[in-house]
Amino acid sequence: MLKNYIVTSFRNFSRNRLHTSINLIGLFLGILSAFIIYLKISFEYSFDTYHSHPEEIYRIVSTDTEYGTTETNRGVPRPLPEALRTDFPELGPVVFVDDQLLGVVIVEEDGERKKFQEQESMLTFAEPGFFDLFKYQWVSGSPMVLNEPGKMVISEKLAVKYFGTTDAMGKQLTLDNEYLLTVGGIVKDPPYNTVIPFHLVASNSTVWDDRDNDEWGSTSSSHEVYFRIPKGETPAKINERLVDFVKKYRGDQAQFLKYEVQNLQDIHFSSDWGAYGAQTPIQVLVLLIAIGIMLIITACINFINLNASLIFTRAREVGIRKTLGSSKRHVMLYFMTETFLITIMALGLALLLSGEAARLLAPVLGEGISPDFSNPNVWVFCASIMVGVTLFAGLYPSFMLSVLDPVRAIKNNIDNKFGKKLNVRKGLVIAQFAISQILIVCTILLMRQLNYLQEANLGIEKEAVVEFGTFAQDDEKLQVLKNGLMQHPDIKYVTFSNSGAISGSTWNSNFHLKTADSLYENEAQVKLVDPDFLDTYGIKLLAGEGLVFTDSVERFLVNETLAKKLGFEDPYDILGNELRLWGMTANVKGVIEDFHTQALHDEVDLTVMLASRRNAYYMAAIKLEGESFKSALSHLEDEWEKVLPEFVLEYDFLDDNIAELYETEQEIFVLFQLFAGLAILIGAIGLFGLVSFVANRKQKEVGVRKVLGASKANIMKIFTMEYLWLLLLGFVVSTPAAYFIMDALFTEFYVYRVDIKWDAFAIGIFLTFAVAFLTAGYHTLRLIFANPVDSLRSE
Repeated sequence: MLKNYIVTSFRNFSRNRLHTSINLIGLFLGILSAFIIYLKISFEYSFDTYHSHPEEIYRIVSTDTEYGTTETNRGVPRPLPEALRTDFPELGPVVFVDDQLLGVVIVEEDGERKKFQEQESMLTFAEPGFFDLFKYQWVSGSPMVLNEPGKMVISEKLAVKYFGTTDAMGKQLTLDNEYLLTVGGIVKDPPYNTVIPFHLVASNSTVWDDRDNDEWGSTSSSHEVYFRIPKGETPAKINERLVDFVKKYRGDQAQFLKYEVQNLQDIHFSSDWGAYGAQTPIQVLVLLIAIGIMLIITACINFINLNASLIFTRAREVGIRKTLGSSKRHVMLYFMTETFLITIMALGLALLLSGEAARLLAPVLGEGISPDFSNPNVWVFCASIMVGVTLFAGLYPSFMLSVLDPVRAIKNNIDNKFGKKLNVRKGLVIAQFAISQILIVCTILLMRQLNYLQEANLGIEKEAVVEFGTFAQDDEKLQVLKNGLMQHPDIKYVTFSNSGAISGSTWNSNFHLKTADSLYENEAQVKLVDPDFLDTYGIKLLAGEGLVFTDSVERFLVNETLAKKLGFEDPYDILGNELRLWGMTANVKGVIEDFHTQALHDEVDLTVMLASRRNAYYMAAIKLEGESFKSALSHLEDEWEKVLPEFVLEYDFLDDNIAELYETEQEIFVLFQLFAGLAILIGAIGLFGLVSFVANRKQKEVGVRKVLGASKANIMKIFTMEYLWLLLLGFVVSTPAAYFIMDALFTEFYVYRVDIKWDAFAIGIFLTFAVAFLTAGYHTLRLIFANPVDSLRSE
């Protein structure tokens, strides 16, 4: 029997090629989208699962609430690892990791000097025990190499990049123009799904042996400590003991400072403390899962509508089957077999093209995402899709066909009321319209938020500003570079600072402000800058004087947020008061207008600015003027080679750097565009099925009306009202849903956000209506211009 059903189904597919193709395309698009989202979700949840017992690996993170705000940090003071070994001897290897590298690699071979600029997240110093905690596949060498100063382990990727071969044992390179390192081990490239993405791991003793390890008051986010909690111990017990640990080593800070442990597998989803590797907010994954489900539902609704439209055309076939002895169950099984075969074909096509789709979407999905058909979970997902889609898409049309009266079915005389009773189908169409409008509205609002983030007034001039790293050079070299750059007529200003005007990297410190009768204490972001910083970035001075260079710190500038936070509403009132920071004491001589030092996810920081010759200038910026910047940038390259030939020059325009701060938003926006487009396309296919159904049901009615003198406009109204009210009901459902989703998303992630205005919803329903009208146009025009004789002939 089953063989007969399969053979008959394929014959039916051949006879109804258009109908079959539309069904197949709709399901294929829905299943492919869901499968790509599944690959993305699976990849995100696979982070660091490949390590040996990752559930036992933890790091120390901290939370500081001293000044009424919550400051989080993944970094630890330098003495903490040794103190942890002393007070917690039961922990596994306690490993200090320091990624404070500038990423400049110099290789000299055969008289040729090659320079490379690497991302900081690829390079690190680490203590022995690093490879006991984290799993790497060894090609040559031994983990014991980290016991020796001047040794390093590199990946095959870097070995080929630097030395042209993976046989690089014993070869040397210079890191950051300071550390001479010898290759003592080669490992396979770490996978993409890790928050420990290091391709070069150098022995920590290379840099830390001669450094002061007693400074508990200084914490850098690039200093982390990892360890293994043995069986029998629990994170809760360690956290309890860390309370006394903080009291012992941090004294008075213990009332504000909290240390706790964080599991390795939780880092990827935790934006509170940050990580070396990429992080993905859990809310984004929930959103993607919801989109995948919505697209599958939309595709299944299409299938239901298209097959419901065939009730009239296949009624005679059902009647004959029932006359020959088929029961309702047999009829249902036959049509469910058709659904199953279509689903299998759509799933097979989706799996076949999934690899290429993942490759094309890599810029927004992320590197390393591809189908792994050796993974049994993939096949479990495919089986779930196959069964779920077959039941959801096929059960309702199969049931409706199975309950047809055989006599009426053979005569093809099905009561028109039969079609009007298909309220389930209409409800599904409403859901389909609602899904399309939700995705359209969310895409519009995301686009507006992204445009707002990139175009908002940050309090600085971001046009025609070029930034580049300076690698903390001494003041003499930087001054030579600055003098050389200023010789070009199109370079207006040159400035140096620790982190530029706006970036993801910040320096912070406690400070004390003393007035005649009060002492204020708080925490602020610190900007080490030269006197041209304000002019280069167009930052306005509200009160007092700008900065000057002297042998010692002569003055501080503060922003107006800091002044108001300390109770000085008039910026002139804070001038002249004594401020102490980092052991330096000077008077506040100026107040600057607020500008954003970080992305608009956060409020404006309290900011203190000073001019200092501490070799802490990691960033340079030049302000350009004129019609063409090509000559000025060429001059920058020439001057760089004269002054800093051993370093790599990499420059970017400030507005591009600002755009990079919102890379996650850009990726989400592109995904929403893609899936909203697919939802519209799938919805159009479904509407085609709905209109086809209505056209089949109303042929005779339209023929009678035309004979009785009805105009084309009246017929158009009758025909379109069948689906227009469904679209409006879909709008009623989608509006509160889309508002709730985007309001929750914006509230969670942004201090500064766009308002959710009514016109976004108006655009959503307009686009949906336009697509619906164009899709229905074919059947509408065919019905209007059809000869009524053709539809009334059987009467």
